[in-house]
Amino acid sequence: MYNFILLCFFVLIICVFTEDPPVFDICPNQCYKNSRMPIRECRRSNLAHLCSVRRCSYSGQEDNGFSCSLPERSFLLKNSELWQWEMVITYWWESGKRDLDTSTRFLGANVGFKCGKNSKYLRWLGDSSKNGGDEQVVVDFDKARRDGLWTGRTSIQLHAGWHGSQQQGMAHVVVGMRRTDNHEEGNNLYAFIYPGTQRTCSPHQVAAVKIFRGRHFTRVTLDHM
Repeated sequence: MYNFILLCFFVLIICVFTEDPPVFDICPNQCYKNSRMPIRECRRSNLAHLCSVRRCSYSGQEDNGFSCSLPERSFLLKNSELWQWEMVITYWWESGKRDLDTSTRFLGANVGFKCGKNSKYLRWLGDSSKNGGDEQVVVDFDKARRDGLWTGRTSIQLHAGWHGSQQQGMAHVVVGMRRTDNHEEGNNLYAFIYPGTQRTCSPHQVAAVKIFRGRHFTRVTLDHM
């Protein structure tokens, strides 16, 4: 009986310590007066490429310390579940503005108004010239990784411009995850963007989605220009 209990306990320990880390912010987020410790923390093998050294408030003072934390506009995805998700990039603009042309670029492909054709990993859902509207692009970046097109890191370039010569001001972009089976929405990131103007495929880069793969998680970060 004692041996049976011991075996069960040993199996439980194995299950606990071999399970993937839970999906949450795994960065230490501890604020230090100087950057030496956060730099060391961010270099740990399980945190490499996921966390970065950022400014923080130390001992009640504002912006005078450093921590190893997630970069701004970032989220983590569990590597073992990435195959279940696709990325949806939505460019949108308010009523009173019309016809934002977009160009989304990934691994040599370029989709959008007067741009290239849809690829295996990048799918543009069509042009919108509406007064208040949106355009969407679906990106299967993990399928591209499984096919050997990238390993540790990659990026998606986002371009946008108002059709014609009239500058209509800022617009918006949302980068979100969506399950491929039931289209349930997951994490998302938002930013203002500042388009240019043109009549062809937009050359104006407004943002970039940067993707970093770590030991257990993949980080998605939205950088806007």
